[in-house]
Amino acid sequence: MTSTRPIPSHDDIRRLLGVSRNSLDPRSSAAITLILAHGFNENEIDHIRWSNVDLRRGSLVRTSRKRQAVEPLTELTVRQLLALKPYSASGRIFRPTKTHPTSLRNLLASVMQAAGLAHLATHDLVEWSRLQSQSVRLAIATPA
Repeated sequence: MTSTRPIPSHDDIRRLLGVSRNSLDPRSSAAITLILAHGFNENEIDHIRWSNVDLRRGSLVRTSRKRQAVEPLTELTVRQLLALKPYSASGRIFRPTKTHPTSLRNLLASVMQAAGLAHLATHDLVEWSRLQSQSVRLAIATPA
């Protein structure tokens, strides 16, 4: 038997963006934007290092098991990443320890729960992003 995961609605995405942008931890908002506007998955975000980010050019090197590619970033993503830089002493942007309260996984779960979307997984957000046109993804990355 095949199980299907839920795909968030546009209203779900709007609610999630509102909660993430009002979050006390700016990494939540940056992570949600990387997922929804750029289609990054949790593992890709978890492994982003400052050495892979060129904020002046607005790009980062996206690394997966199979390839590396330069990913152009939206202005919003660049602003969000700039806000994070002072918080990270290590080369990684997000805390990799899954059990730490401010790990990427816990930040995302907290924001999704606050938005009433605790039934969704990060992968569901990635799938939503992959199903959208580039114009839709970029439109959500522009605050209203």
